[in-house]
Amino acid sequence: MKIVILGGSGFLGSWVVRALVAGGHEVTVPLRSPDPWRLSGVHANRVELAGEDDLQRVVRESGADALVSLDWAGVIGPERDRDSQQLNADRLERTILSAVDSGIPRIVVAGSQAELGPQEGVATAESPPAPATAYGRAKVRALDVLRQHAENGGAGWHWGRVFSVFGAMDHPTTLLSMLAAAGARHEAIGVSAGRKPWSYLDAEDAATAFVLLATGRCPSGIVNVASPSAPPLRHSIEVFTAALATAPSISFGTEDNMRLEADVTPLTTAGWRPAVQVDDQLRRAAAWYSGRPVADPFLTGAMLPEPATTTS
Repeated sequence: MKIVILGGSGFLGSWVVRALVAGGHEVTVPLRSPDPWRLSGVHANRVELAGEDDLQRVVRESGADALVSLDWAGVIGPERDRDSQQLNADRLERTILSAVDSGIPRIVVAGSQAELGPQEGVATAESPPAPATAYGRAKVRALDVLRQHAENGGAGWHWGRVFSVFGAMDHPTTLLSMLAAAGARHEAIGVSAGRKPWSYLDAEDAATAFVLLATGRCPSGIVNVASPSAPPLRHSIEVFTAALATAPSISFGTEDNMRLEADVTPLTTAGWRPAVQVDDQLRRAAAWYSGRPVADPFLTGAMLPEPATTTS
């Protein structure tokens, strides 16, 4: 299949590109940066963009069987609660309209559990939105945009609602990244009590889920992209830090983390399963953070890129 993937140089996007290339698909990756470190060694069709209009042109002229969008700015830190988040939904709407107008038959967009806000139970595809941040509100609008324009244009659509994804090449401000950094500096770090379930999903498995959506092996609609298991967050923290070259001193607090657990029946019904048990994937991530060579699970004989010197 011919697939265009937006946001392919980001953390999750680079894993999805790897999985698609490994599956023999013809992958086009529009890029705003000419040499993205996460795509080192990945042989995809890279198109350097000159501007926003150029992105729409690439989508319109791609002749793709599917468009996958993981393109979203400001997903880390204080940017998540700025009104500028709505600019992401605006840009996505223009892209979806370009895809529909050019006849791309399937559109896949990455959503977020932030659409739902804090949950007391297991999140399902039908859980009502209750966003608590500007990021979550913009994602809710983006879902409405996708559903409306795809259905009006006769395109199949998937909203891959991403929960908590981790792995090599992640952003430096995520919890596991900060734990690894604290260990490397021989520093102490405080975290929540970690007693509630937390659905950590390795980026390898998240990528194969998006491949399944892009290739049409799951019915259209909202699909939770999360781990089928959700052990207490503290368990995952302890497994990860024990595998680091240097573990930080951790202070577990009295306030708990929010519950993060999702129903992934649509994915498992379509044949998706995590490739490796999550504890082993946490140990693999710890090896990468510790500077040890880690084999690329998708590209035979290749190693995952080493951490970049930048903070992107």
